Amino acid sequence: MGKSNPQSGLFFLGNPRREPYVGGEKLYFVAEKEKLEVINWWQAATSPTIAAMLADTQSKLRQAIFRAGTYYEASHERASPVERLITLAIALESLFSPPDKGEFTFRIALSAAQFIGETPDERHQIFKGIKEMYGLRSALFHGSYDLDKYNNGRFVTTAEVEKWASWIRRGLSGFLALYLTGETNRDTILNNIAAAAFDPALAEKLRSSCSLPKALQERSSKR
Repeated sequence: MGKSNPQSGLFFLGNPRREPYVGGEKLYFVAEKEKLEVINWWQAATSPTIAAMLADTQSKLRQAIFRAGTYYEASHERASPVERLITLAIALESLFSPPDKGEFTFRIALSAAQFIGETPDERHQIFKGIKEMYGLRSALFHGSYDLDKYNNGRFVTTAEVEKWASWIRRGLSGFLALYLTGETNRDTILNNIAAAAFDPALAEKLRSSCSLPKALQERSSKR
């Protein structure tokens, strides 16, 4: 996705999937009750104010969202769970990789869990799950994976990929909400996430500021 497509990323609906997902067992469809929500999203995405913000890729935050959105979308085009793991890992790193790269996996997992987890239990699950995701990614990239599991389709499962994808989608939504409400620096968000680990009130304030529907409504009203 190049500069000629300013609506790439979270808002771009894209082309219909042309190959069966999980052997045709899982189909994409829009339920009747979701039609209005899709219409509202599209109207917000095409409003002049938000369209202009999405077309502007100068800030660090917008660039991070662009990269993450591109690879998140690409994960839905891949046929195998292993291929989806790779694209989702890139999307996750685009949002949460620390500037100095120290303790890489631990810090990404901690930041993601702190940012999107709604309860202590869920934050613990996200932290543990993302570390497991990176363990599989590392085994894959370094050629140390279990060959029998890989050949039998058990190295990475569809259920695992969908769980990771749901977390990354929530992270993308939160980052985009902050961008639409005025934030332009990804590192500022990561610093706030780190500080929130020691301040429950700050953590709750940060998570409450990441409501994408609220951010869309506020921005759309400023046309």
